[in-house]
Amino acid sequence: MDRSRMNSVLQTLEKVIANRNSRQGLQSEDIQTLRYCTSKLLQYVQTQEKIYKDNLVQHPSNIDNLLITLESADDAMVIQNIVDILQEYVGKTHTSKRASVLVSHGATQILFALMVSEARDSPDELIVNIHSLLGKLGPKDRKFGVKARLGQALPVTLSLIRNHSQNFRILTPSLTVLKLYASNAVNASYLGKNGAISHLFKVLSVCGRKHLSILKMALDTLVSLVKTKSNSARAIGHGGVPTLLAMFSDWHRIDTKNRHIGLRKAILNVLKNITNLKSGRKAFMEAEGIRILYNACQETLQCRELESVIFIASLIMRKCFPRNRLPLSTVRSPFLFPLPQSDFHIPEGASIHISII
Repeated sequence: MDRSRMNSVLQTLEKVIANRNSRQGLQSEDIQTLRYCTSKLLQYVQTQEKIYKDNLVQHPSNIDNLLITLESADDAMVIQNIVDILQEYVGKTHTSKRASVLVSHGATQILFALMVSEARDSPDELIVNIHSLLGKLGPKDRKFGVKARLGQALPVTLSLIRNHSQNFRILTPSLTVLKLYASNAVNASYLGKNGAISHLFKVLSVCGRKHLSILKMALDTLVSLVKTKSNSARAIGHGGVPTLLAMFSDWHRIDTKNRHIGLRKAILNVLKNITNLKSGRKAFMEAEGIRILYNACQETLQCRELESVIFIASLIMRKCFPRNRLPLSTVRSPFLFPLPQSDFHIPEGASIHISII
């Protein structure tokens, strides 16, 4: 494949867009041309040669033309091809620089709008691919959560998780995006009202001891959601405290080589946020949380790797332990300690004379 061929395809794409603007619409032959152009571009960027991906950004108009086509095209094949091209362009590793390029060209808003418009009629495969791409763009977009809310994309992601709570191929990109949504406080409140807490606990129960990356993402998302009091109350009402304590005990017992410390910390961080509420502390006490965490800490005191786990557990125990009054009739100590005398000591009853010069 020659680099000049790719440039020729990009020029053809630009001409189609120019014709569309002049005629204010796409003709049937334009659709065929777009299908051909996007299919050839996808072939080029799917090769292992870095030169083809770099060629896309040599001229800023190339990315703009792809995004304009994605925004305006109604053809399923064209849309799927462009989403796949953008995914291949961003890549699987070292995605930061290329993701930043797409964000700067406004790809986030276009993808949210596309996801919402295609959610009802398009196959789940396209929606999943859009989520996968958004999961790579989100960390580079500071207003990602706000754009998602304004673009009405939150219900689409929630619906995808609700309908595919046991499909781990779909859950991976969906939870990645949901975690990015939940970092925004307003989004967290909206997601809680619309059942995100119950969906996440369902995912936790399905994961078990397998699918650890999905389990960790679900827990991290819960950590963000239960920072609000309303979501903490929902988690308590859902029976989340006994569930999380049982999960912590299970991982403490089986993780003898301390390979999954991050999971245990995530579980404890959820409990730490939940126990900020009085009802959360009560549920923690009723589930014998202090005994479970105390015994776990006692068993791992000599392990330096688990110091961070012990620290979080001690914060939760200090917060939840019942406060009792000391059995004293007065705050005065029954012991008296004479203070050592100094040169400036004034005996009791002595008068003080101050001379003013």
